Amino acid sequence: MEKNKKNPPKEFVVPEGFDFTDSEAVLRLLTADKSENSSKEEVDLDEEQYFQPLLEILEEAAKLSKSSPAKCKTIDTGLILISLIKDKRTALSKAFYELNKSDILSVVGYCARCSMLGERVPMDLLGYSCSGEVRDIVFAARLYHQLDPDVNILDVVSRLILSSERCNAKLAMTMLLQQDVQTLENAINLALFSCHKTKSGSKNFELLPPELSNLSESMKSKEPVLAKREKELKLLQNALCTMEKPNALLVGPAGTGKSAIVEYLAYLLALNKASPMLEGKKIYQLDMASFVAGSKYVGELESKFIRLMNNVLSLENAILFVDEAHTIVGAGQGMNSNTDVAQLLKPYLARGDIRMVGATTAEEYDRIIKKDAAFKRRFQVIEVLEPSIPDTIDMVSMQKAKRESFYNVVIDEKLVPFIVSLANEKIKDYAFPDKAVSVMDTACVNAIAERQDRTQIMEVKQKHVENVFEK
Repeated sequence: MEKNKKNPPKEFVVPEGFDFTDSEAVLRLLTADKSENSSKEEVDLDEEQYFQPLLEILEEAAKLSKSSPAKCKTIDTGLILISLIKDKRTALSKAFYELNKSDILSVVGYCARCSMLGERVPMDLLGYSCSGEVRDIVFAARLYHQLDPDVNILDVVSRLILSSERCNAKLAMTMLLQQDVQTLENAINLALFSCHKTKSGSKNFELLPPELSNLSESMKSKEPVLAKREKELKLLQNALCTMEKPNALLVGPAGTGKSAIVEYLAYLLALNKASPMLEGKKIYQLDMASFVAGSKYVGELESKFIRLMNNVLSLENAILFVDEAHTIVGAGQGMNSNTDVAQLLKPYLARGDIRMVGATTAEEYDRIIKKDAAFKRRFQVIEVLEPSIPDTIDMVSMQKAKRESFYNVVIDEKLVPFIVSLANEKIKDYAFPDKAVSVMDTACVNAIAERQDRTQIMEVKQKHVENVFEK
């Protein structure tokens, strides 16, 4: 598509305190570049061409709503989804027709009835009466356009609808194809993610489920530091490069820096400075609590897990990281099912479909993971022991610059050994380097508490460290 050089896309900014429930305000935001005083020539062509396919989809959905047996007056996600399936430009349509060439219109009535369920207030959006959920999805699609102007808006809308917990259109899709919902969702996920692969040199564009986060991207901006863990870092990279069992489990006392090692590897991968065999790979962190939450019915956990694995497999060169890895064993049991996440994960680990890194304490490893021999043997165990006092001094020194910048303080290099020594003497329940870093953080807070001016640079002194342990 040829860019309009005279009228570059207008930057889209959400005002502070914006009310997303105000349909008129949302409409003004969506059409911000088309004010009453603007002439037709002044409208940005890129923006207009980007939203034109969506207007066509809304128009088709409006026709379906009028012709449906339920005589639905509001365009809901069910009707949007049917319109997307009918449109040959979408990855959703491709996935459906590869599975089944059924008559799509046979399910329109059912979709319309679905759209009447619940209390959904119609919203006037782009000239159409739409449900609040459709309004939110269109609004989010506009935000995605700001991240990557080359992305297909129809595929973005498809993905947002399928990811929505409120969407009941999946029932209609299952009825349409007359087969299990998992086969359907697998095909849709693969088709949609294949369309989101970006060309070389373009911005990264990922639509991740809420329980997954791109650790490599987040670490790139944080620029983490790591000291005296070269051995463990090398063992971790070697484990991930093996042909069989490319999975690693970091085991050690709480506070020894297991997660920090993974975060630093994610940082190296983002900069292409890791092992050559890991070039192009990224680490994605899985939030187990978020993943298991809400699974109440039989088969719901299994369905969510397969969806998650399809997302991970669709992301090229993904390495999955699970902190507190012992929570995998037993996760999901008791929710009307004897299956847990560990059992569901075993086939993927056995076939080498995914690379995985876990972190857990030695106590949890012995108490939980070790008892599941089939799960345990899929991982290469890497011990992360508590560092010596000299090594801890080096680790804390590496963290000093970041604390100085964050708290706007100055920490004398000679103070670091005192911090480590006092932490070793006073704190017995935690391990190095975490307890020494915590003492340094609190000492910095004690120093800035004496600040009279916000811009004043304070010096962290020995008394501030000693005050940490005052009761």
